[in-house]
Amino acid sequence: MLLNELTGIKNQSDKSLNDLIIDFIAKNYKKIGIGSFAAVFDNPKKSNEVIKFWFNDPAYEEYITFALKHPSKHFLKVYKTGKLTLNLNDETLKLKYAKIEKLNRTERFDDFSSGIELSEVLHFIESVDLTILKLPYILELASKEFNKNGNLPDDVSEFIVNVYSLHKALGDKHNFDLDSRNVLKRGKDFVIADPYYSFNST
Repeated sequence: MLLNELTGIKNQSDKSLNDLIIDFIAKNYKKIGIGSFAAVFDNPKKSNEVIKFWFNDPAYEEYITFALKHPSKHFLKVYKTGKLTLNLNDETLKLKYAKIEKLNRTERFDDFSSGIELSEVLHFIESVDLTILKLPYILELASKEFNKNGNLPDDVSEFIVNVYSLHKALGDKHNFDLDSRNVLKRGKDFVIADPYYSFNST
């Protein structure tokens, strides 16, 4: 796939990565952020979307594939994925991208509708062994930790169940990296945005 096949980008198949970024800025693409393995830009044609670019991030690629196959309010909405051709001097590189939903950052004291703070739930998830322990036992431990009138709140339970199912699918392949930086918000719902990393990412 060439660069001119990406919505809003035309006649750029011979551009370097630096040229591409400059052209994005010139075309009023607002840079949202650059992480260790990816860069994210606003999609000026769709205010509810962002475009994430990376060269090699197998953990993220497997996560968005999982999210596409297992829709949940706690998983990222992915609208389109693809590859772009970059011609850099004598070398041709493939730049991967995903058009994903635009989400909001979480704040320090954000909580579930039941009043339990996200940070407390993330700390609990980090403290249990998702690989060895069975889900019913994890939920039993969570019930003791977050007891509300003798029960584990449904919103917290649902989040833990989703994290567990995700970890069962990908946890033995990549390194778990679920903290408040990698959980965003869609309205009042917490969304897992980028929960794993790979040492061979570039």
